[in-house]
Amino acid sequence: MLLSLYATASCVPQGVSARYPDGYPVFLSSELPQARLNDLVTYLLEAPYLDANATDRLSAEMVIYNAQRSVFSRISLLFRFTTAGAVSTTAEISAWPAVEYGGRVTESTWRVFLPDFFLVVISTGYLILTSVDHYAHWREARRLKEAEAHFRELKVRAAGVTLAASCGLKSSRGTWS
Repeated sequence: MLLSLYATASCVPQGVSARYPDGYPVFLSSELPQARLNDLVTYLLEAPYLDANATDRLSAEMVIYNAQRSVFSRISLLFRFTTAGAVSTTAEISAWPAVEYGGRVTESTWRVFLPDFFLVVISTGYLILTSVDHYAHWREARRLKEAEAHFRELKVRAAGVTLAASCGLKSSRGTWS
């Protein structure tokens, strides 16, 4: 469970390095024993994470997997504390089925996997076409660079011929022209 505490800018607990905008993340694992969780909650109360004057909201997010039903759930809770002492609560709960690819395909439910299959085919095709395009661009850029180098060499030769002709020098074949 990710617990985010939001406080005023003046209230920064000691030892806090990671910060959300105006908040401090705290991770509470379901693997911890009850005694350790009680210690953590006590620490949050004593180390001004939860301060009656500074904390204006608290959010908790949980991702849960139910193995019996093969369902993932996401629960998001937001508690807002007003200056009058009231607490408003907002909750979002969403659930998605866990997809078991191995056993379901053999059970003749392959139609369920057609969208996933086509997404993989389209993504692979896009990757291949993008790679071909990048290779063609690289090859064309290389060809242009070689053509520019050849053109510069021709310009240098032409300048040398012009200079030799203006000085009245002769080539082995006769006069420069």
